[in-house]
Amino acid sequence: MNTKDQDNFLNLAIKGFKNMAKDVGKFDKGLAKLAKDAMTQGSKGYLTFMNWFQKLNRGDKLALAGELSYYTKQKDKTIEKMLKFKFEEKDLQSFNQITEAKDKGVTFTFGRFNPPTVGHMKLAAKMKSVSKGHDVHIYTSHTTDKKKNPLTNSQIRKFMNPMLPRGIDVQKADAKTVFDVAVSLYDRGYRMVQMVVGSDRIREFDTLLNKYNGVKARHGYYKFESIKVISAGERDPDAQGDAGMSASKMRQFVNMGQEKEFITALPKGYRLGKELYKAVQKGMGIREDFPDFMYEVYNGEWGTDAGREYAQKHTPGQSVVKYVKKIKEAEDLPKEVLLYKEKMYKELKKERADFVKRHGDKADSIMHATAMNMAKRKYGIDS
Repeated sequence: MNTKDQDNFLNLAIKGFKNMAKDVGKFDKGLAKLAKDAMTQGSKGYLTFMNWFQKLNRGDKLALAGELSYYTKQKDKTIEKMLKFKFEEKDLQSFNQITEAKDKGVTFTFGRFNPPTVGHMKLAAKMKSVSKGHDVHIYTSHTTDKKKNPLTNSQIRKFMNPMLPRGIDVQKADAKTVFDVAVSLYDRGYRMVQMVVGSDRIREFDTLLNKYNGVKARHGYYKFESIKVISAGERDPDAQGDAGMSASKMRQFVNMGQEKEFITALPKGYRLGKELYKAVQKGMGIREDFPDFMYEVYNGEWGTDAGREYAQKHTPGQSVVKYVKKIKEAEDLPKEVLLYKEKMYKELKKERADFVKRHGDKADSIMHATAMNMAKRKYGIDS
């Protein structure tokens, strides 16, 4: 191979790596970095690039070679010759040997479902209606955090499976991306797949899944005879009832202490509603008790020495009479009002310096009062 061939290949490869970094950066930061590193090494010349390439592990070599095959439209034999790397056929033997499942199809979806809702049951029904008798599987994310993903993967399976129609279940799998799901399904012998997603994501998944069909890459290998991405239908977030229900609204119910609304938004007859609510609450790091003095419930008798001492302990320097009046009013308010007040108070605390500047020592009391008024107005309670 002469120098001219090397330079031509390298120029073509660098363009391929550039496109690769741009595309895969949306879903795999590690693979995007690998592509950028390849660009950097390629700019230093063929020999430098090859010395760097040969030191990579087989997985990274396979990823770059497979991506180059796709982006440069070169034959595998050409890629093997230029990179001095073999796409070993034994890597694909387990796939090619699966002949008994040639006509096997599957309908699947991949999402967070955190927490599962009545809206997700409609998604499951849609999947079953388009499955044409083939298997139907649901895969969930493994991401966990207090803000958007309060439930663990195992908890989602526990609470979601009882909601689903017969014949559909949430898979116990290690898949963390849609590519992991595709590879897993291919390994299991499926040769035709259709994915059901929200109408706004059809183009994205249709492009990605078809783009890597038959491409050897870091995420693995799959080569389906047919890949379809189908719309689950459009959802209006402002719609009332089941039509507008979403996981974000369910988390908001929990955040506001609206257990009744949360349970009402679940499928009729679902028996794990209270347990699911508690699990989401715990996952979001929300305590049931109210740490603020406005939410303290005193079990003693007001007007006694014990009651006075309790009030003075929680409100040093404040009028006991005013405190007792406030706390007795708070005890009579619905739980969701108190929780919303707590949320608003936390927001107002971000501006505490301004309140202190304007109101001095009364700043905290005024913030509490303002937050309470905001909560009362939200729930239509007269002050």
